[in-house]
Amino acid sequence: MLTVSLILFSGSLLSAQESVTSTVSVPSIEFRKYQGGHQDLKLPAEITDVSLAGQGRYLLIYMQSLRRVSVYDVNEVRIIKNLAMATDDALIVGGAAEMLVVNRSQNLLERWSLGTFQREAVKLLPIRGEVTRLELSFDSCGPLKLTWKEVRSDLTLRGNPDRYFDLQTLEEVAAPEPHLVQKLSKEEQEFNRKMGICSHPDYAISLPLRLDDKKRFPTGEGNTEHVSIFTRKPVKQLGYAEIAFMEHQDYSPLERLFTVRKRIYFIPQADQVLSIPFPSDRLHVSRLALRKLLEKEPPYLVVSSVPSKVCWRGQEWQYQLQLESSADDVSVELSAAPEGMQITESAKLTWRVPEDHQADQAFVILTLTPRGGKAKFQKFPLEVRDQ
Repeated sequence: MLTVSLILFSGSLLSAQESVTSTVSVPSIEFRKYQGGHQDLKLPAEITDVSLAGQGRYLLIYMQSLRRVSVYDVNEVRIIKNLAMATDDALIVGGAAEMLVVNRSQNLLERWSLGTFQREAVKLLPIRGEVTRLELSFDSCGPLKLTWKEVRSDLTLRGNPDRYFDLQTLEEVAAPEPHLVQKLSKEEQEFNRKMGICSHPDYAISLPLRLDDKKRFPTGEGNTEHVSIFTRKPVKQLGYAEIAFMEHQDYSPLERLFTVRKRIYFIPQADQVLSIPFPSDRLHVSRLALRKLLEKEPPYLVVSSVPSKVCWRGQEWQYQLQLESSADDVSVELSAAPEGMQITESAKLTWRVPEDHQADQAFVILTLTPRGGKAKFQKFPLEVRDQ
């Protein structure tokens, strides 16, 4: 059992066919707090789809008419890359370290690195039909879930079971074991349907209300409106954020892909709220400091960092713990961990995964105890994979 004590200042921790590559590395992400106000980033064409990626650091913005994916970086608060697509019929999705693209006109699956922003791999999909949806979480290392419809002899389409693909090899794999798939209660599913996308598992941002009401009007300063910020367990409203005013819109077939949920993002690690108002040609950035909401009801202790939950045999896994707390001293105890995992004085976890590690899962429990306060836990599984 290892214990370190962290001294906190101002409530924040101070912390230091192409060939297919065989390993997807997950970089350590450090976020910078946004200090600006409301601003609009005008885009050169209508947005077709978006996907959060890179553990919450990047927003991938696909513009079909330009055959382009623009990469917005929350740290830089700007578009940092424009990636040319080979087709105007693509589907995109972001993972922890990569962007996956399905080129539907040529039936190809592509993997792009979020480290180099280069295409690393491409493979022909073993599917005779139309791919309709890609699913992969912004902090996931796979597998990629692909939904498709089969082309029958009469040229009609028929839905088929979902297919899964490994991000390292781009080969088809079996569906994940049931115990590896997060199960949500009916109440959690209903709650999620009313929420946008948040990069932290403990918080949520609501969707605008009554989008079908033709008499909607801005509720914030300027041309903005309010949405709510919640904790998830327990569900509790913390306060409000301001997003770009969405106005009333009749939903087109495009909304089946670019849903309303994909228009609202809360990145608490960067104090940023992102919104894409109609007519989908700009990205609105606003500031919301989670700490300011939490300070209204002290004491508080928030783990603002999110670990990568995948590691590889023979490689080193790292995780830099980051906290926000009303206490100036928080002890961190590594209460449960695989053999060989270590924690430094700055609360950085490292584990050189043995090449002969037998189990496919490991479990980590961190006990965080503020001075004079109650302990809080961060618990997460680690999926152990072969290189």
